[in-house]
Amino acid sequence: MMGGCAAPPTGKPAPKATPEELSDRRSAYERELDHLAKNPASAPKVEKLWRGETREKLISLSFDDGPRPEWIEKLLTILKANDVKATFYLVGKMVKLNPDQARKIAADGHEIGNHSYSHPNLSKVSDQDVLEEILAAQNTIRSVTGVTPVTMRPPGGNISQAVLAANRKAGLVAIEGTTPAQLTTRKFDPPPQWSPADGGYVGLLH
Repeated sequence: MMGGCAAPPTGKPAPKATPEELSDRRSAYERELDHLAKNPASAPKVEKLWRGETREKLISLSFDDGPRPEWIEKLLTILKANDVKATFYLVGKMVKLNPDQARKIAADGHEIGNHSYSHPNLSKVSDQDVLEEILAAQNTIRSVTGVTPVTMRPPGGNISQAVLAANRKAGLVAIEGTTPAQLTTRKFDPPPQWSPADGGYVGLLH
């Protein structure tokens, strides 16, 4: 299992997509619609999680926003040396730009999650844009890595009913992190008595 996404460190909004990126997103979205028409996604048993469903003293590592060539090879080397598996929440356009790194993540046995196509604030775009962002990322990740994500992390933790609806269509579960910054947003309303000692901690890393 996985983690949650914080706002970009700079606090600045993600740059607007270029016409080329919008065209790429639209094409990938349409391919995913074709795929879903032939292979309907199974409805997830739960819509969203902020911690692992375990009482064991275990934590889950997750990394957001990649793959980025400047750090992914070193990170994968460290994880492999320590026999640790993690979840990488990948951005569709970054997967397209860095396909070899995305394939290496999959080849090393790590889980891959959906982190949208271009990393916008999904609570501030149209419902159609939300659907396109999620389905386009799904298609791009699968076509490049051969992996179909089963979890999705909304950029910045910005979840909405449109995100949940798009996830249902794609068969995805929304995952947040069990970090203080995430819990205080109240987006997932965790029980007030929960503590990391209870197990199932979901670590959020960038």
